[in-house]
Amino acid sequence: MTQGAYTMADAVQSDFRAALVRHFAYLFNDYGFQFTASLNERGGEYQMQIATSPDCQIKFTLEQDAFSLYFARTDAPRVWPDEAGGVTWWHAVAMLMVFEDRLHPNQAVSLPPGRGDIPLDGVLQAYATLLRAYVDRMIKAFSPTPPPGWWAAYDIFISSV
Repeated sequence: MTQGAYTMADAVQSDFRAALVRHFAYLFNDYGFQFTASLNERGGEYQMQIATSPDCQIKFTLEQDAFSLYFARTDAPRVWPDEAGGVTWWHAVAMLMVFEDRLHPNQAVSLPPGRGDIPLDGVLQAYATLLRAYVDRMIKAFSPTPPPGWWAAYDIFISSV
C-alpha cells in the first residue's frame, strides 16, 4: 500500500486478498500458509499474492479478468514471471492437475474456467474446491522431500505436452 494514502489499487488488492482468504481458508488454517509477497500493477488490473508454508509456496494471480494459481518450492523467487535465470520456478496448477490425473485417473476432477462470465468469487470458489482434492499431493511434490521419481515423471510429462 502507498504510505499515507489509500488508493483504489490498494482497495482492489485488499479485496483480492480477502477473497483468497475466504475461499482458500483451508490453506491458511490447515496447512499454515501465510501471505509473504504481493504485487499490484495498473490500478489493480494485475495482482499477485504469494502465500508460503513450511513446505512450499502458492502464487495467486489475477491478470485483468483471468485467475491463475501456481505452486513452487520455498526457495523460488517471489516474482511475477514463472521463470527466472532460465529456471521454471512456478508451475501452473492446471498442468499439475492434468499430470496428477494421469497418475491417479480414478481421482480426476474437471478444471474450472479461469473467469469468463463467471464472477471472481465463483471462480475462486471453484478453484478452492478443486484444489482441495489435490493439495496434499501438490504440497508433498514441492516439499523438500518430494515422492521418489515424481519430478522425473513430471519433467517427462511436461516435455510431451
